[in-house]
Amino acid sequence: MELRVRVGSFFRDLEGLADEELGQQLVALVRRGVPLKAAPTVAVIGRPERLDLVGLKEIADQGWSVGRFIAGLTRAETGPDVGSVRIIGLMGTVEITPKGGEGRVPMAIVFLEWPDCRWWQWKALVEPTTREILEDTETITRAVDGDPMPDGLGRWWSAGRHLRGDVRFDHWPARPTPDADAVVH
Repeated sequence: MELRVRVGSFFRDLEGLADEELGQQLVALVRRGVPLKAAPTVAVIGRPERLDLVGLKEIADQGWSVGRFIAGLTRAETGPDVGSVRIIGLMGTVEITPKGGEGRVPMAIVFLEWPDCRWWQWKALVEPTTREILEDTETITRAVDGDPMPDGLGRWWSAGRHLRGDVRFDHWPARPTPDADAVVH
């Protein structure tokens, strides 16, 4: 089955970057995007030299399981110039139903998972009208602190090992090369 998705890429060295540092950098992106309604839910794919963000709206709109898709990304074929996946995750704004509550409310989230079962999560409720992050609802939880993994998130590496079939990308964004004409000598 074929599906077109949007992929945004950031090229930077992720090797040796601490879990907390990467998590906080992604939190900063979500914080900037939330008030502008520019923090859609995306899958995060980390490789040694790049971070890719894959839009999930198209996946959900086509009736695909988002969790199964993210699990497939752990095994994604992306071409010879792209390194293997080292981090998988989810970030952006999602709608949740609060415990004992009625209706749905927006929540900002960054959730990252590594193949060795480490995970890191930041989340905060978003005021629906003003689109402000409600700072008194912010939490950070981590596997390394012994926190329980959040329901409905993670375990994507394990699920990816059991999938029949892989996710394949035909046109993965290439690393931009400097324009020879733009170089000042």
